[in-house]
Amino acid sequence: MADAKVAWDEAVKGSMTKATFKNWSEMKSGILDRFYDKHPKRSKPAVNKAGVSFGSGQQLKDGFAGACGVALDNVREETLLPLSRQHPVIKTYLDWKQRTTFLGKYGEDSGFLDKLDGNNRVYPEWKQKAAGTGREGCANPNIQNFPRKGVGAGMRACIVPAKGCVFVGADFNSEEARIIAGMSGDKNMKLAFDAGKSLHGVTGMLMFSLNLEEGIDVQSYLKRHNAVVYGKEIPGKSMYDVAKTCNFALFYGGGAAKLADLLGISVEAAKGLKELHYQTFKTAIDWVRNQRKVAYARTASGRIRNIPYPKMEDVYTSLKMTPQDVGRWDEAREKFSRRVYNRELGLANAPIQGTGADIMKYTLATMWQSIGYNKDIRLVLSVHDEVVLEVLDDPQTIKRAQSELKYAMESAQRKYMRGVAIGVVEPIVSRVWEH
Repeated sequence: MADAKVAWDEAVKGSMTKATFKNWSEMKSGILDRFYDKHPKRSKPAVNKAGVSFGSGQQLKDGFAGACGVALDNVREETLLPLSRQHPVIKTYLDWKQRTTFLGKYGEDSGFLDKLDGNNRVYPEWKQKAAGTGREGCANPNIQNFPRKGVGAGMRACIVPAKGCVFVGADFNSEEARIIAGMSGDKNMKLAFDAGKSLHGVTGMLMFSLNLEEGIDVQSYLKRHNAVVYGKEIPGKSMYDVAKTCNFALFYGGGAAKLADLLGISVEAAKGLKELHYQTFKTAIDWVRNQRKVAYARTASGRIRNIPYPKMEDVYTSLKMTPQDVGRWDEAREKFSRRVYNRELGLANAPIQGTGADIMKYTLATMWQSIGYNKDIRLVLSVHDEVVLEVLDDPQTIKRAQSELKYAMESAQRKYMRGVAIGVVEPIVSRVWEH
């Protein structure tokens, strides 16, 4: 009561008279009314009756929290993948995102078919240096990104040669793995390539500590037997498939969650496989990790790539915020961390993909020197580790095209792939783009 009396007396002194209010309740209401004259009341946000917008990261996080009971820092693919096996709604979202991306690039409204000329041929714009690693690329349309698997995997079969011609194509055999082996000096990787064996086969033997008798077909054996991790068999996952997936997913620092999604296994089992793979190729994986810490990256040809360290000021600018926007600091820190991660990934990737780009450019230069502008043998596609020629459907011309392509691709490997055996190139003849 004493506190109430003090408040009453102070209110009276502050231009309010006792005659203004009959009791304490009226006085409190009056004080609040005066406060709200200067400080408008906060209204509750409108109820979202339209559902969740898939274009809003915050709405997605809120939606997944309500539907699945999971608290997310972001909705990036690598964050959602580990949860997609337990929560069908998250898997459905990821599938939707993949299909939406595909339709945006190649669907009816993408304008892709408008790029065809009167003869149903397409002429993309080719760029000598489309990526920071030095890889070439194309646009309008970007046919290099035609998917090899998953959604849209059949699109390549829609690309056919001109009437009276065939495709002669080849790709580099385990190119990036050979580059890693040569640059890192990993003995197990070099052992596989120098002996002319399958890297995946050797990986499976070493990962699962197999000592097979001479004469046994290693690859066939690995395909017939399921992988075993910590004494537990993984049903439906052969040793070969596991070894192959680990090689593709883990050399660049991929995590257990990604591996678990690719193989359809638990994260715990994936962690065991990741450790087995690391112990198998420790030298190579440590080399890739150390590349993340270098000041700049260098390819086999001597090209240097410098990636500046990100600045927080640039993050503020990109988000159109100031340091005083306290409520957005977490968003800014997350974006800054992502830029640091991308820089490290770029430094690790540059000597590998960059050397691959060196090899491809040398291959194309050699092909031009050997065939020049030739109406019977035309270079029509180069896709990172693959070259495709459109060749007159004539046995002698096809034989020459295969010989020239094999020589150019193997010569380029000998020039820039050091310390490891090169991959033998075997050009194939086809009626559709099928590599």
